Amino acid sequence: MNILQKIWGVKSIRIHLRVGIAVLLLALLAPLISNDVPILCKTDKGMSYPIMDRANYYFAQASGSAQNEDKVCSWSVRALWPYHPEHLDLSERYQSPNSKHWLGTDGFGRDTLVSLIYGLRIALIISLWSIFFALTIAMVLGGLSGYFGNKSLRMSKLELAGHFLIFLIFVYWLWTIVSIYQNTFWVCIALFISWVTLHIIWYKLTRTTNKKIAIPVDQMVMRFIEIFRSIPALFILMVLVGYMSGVRVW
Repeated sequence: MNILQKIWGVKSIRIHLRVGIAVLLLALLAPLISNDVPILCKTDKGMSYPIMDRANYYFAQASGSAQNEDKVCSWSVRALWPYHPEHLDLSERYQSPNSKHWLGTDGFGRDTLVSLIYGLRIALIISLWSIFFALTIAMVLGGLSGYFGNKSLRMSKLELAGHFLIFLIFVYWLWTIVSIYQNTFWVCIALFISWVTLHIIWYKLTRTTNKKIAIPVDQMVMRFIEIFRSIPALFILMVLVGYMSGVRVW
């Protein structure tokens, strides 16, 4: 407790922590802070939540199955700002900062401040995924390197070739699924379980083979780290942003 009190006693730490919490809240609560559809809407059919399905809400209005929300909703709860990054208003292009648009608008009439607020969500998602993948890869590679070293893991050439082929098949199917589908979490989990199962089966089939060779796991991990560090960080960031489908700043 004394350590936490000493840390909190540093003024710069308190300032950075408060700013970080404010940024986190803005990122998480962006749809509730600024949105052009009602958060909660009470109709004759009951309660609805247009904020959960913004695309269908506008599609229903455009198709004529729903009229103006002020006529449909007996009462509604709305966000603080009635704007969304995907909402275009060409009549308000290139507006300078004013009471309506605090940071002005861009060439499509989108509110700049709202785009920045929603942009925080992208930064947060990319940061969390980056930390998760980095931590997972570091724990796995570090554990393998420390446990096996350079001489403890021994395999035959046939066993090694089979494991490598199974790994390539797994990477190919994972890349294909992620490229085609959007909601792939459970599919990837099932694919990972299948991948581990195939490795276990192949190990059972080839464990009795002779002429096993030592696999320098520690040395391979070190070479992998050197190759990974040679890749520009900007390239990795662009790849991550490319896969964040459905989340856009502009």
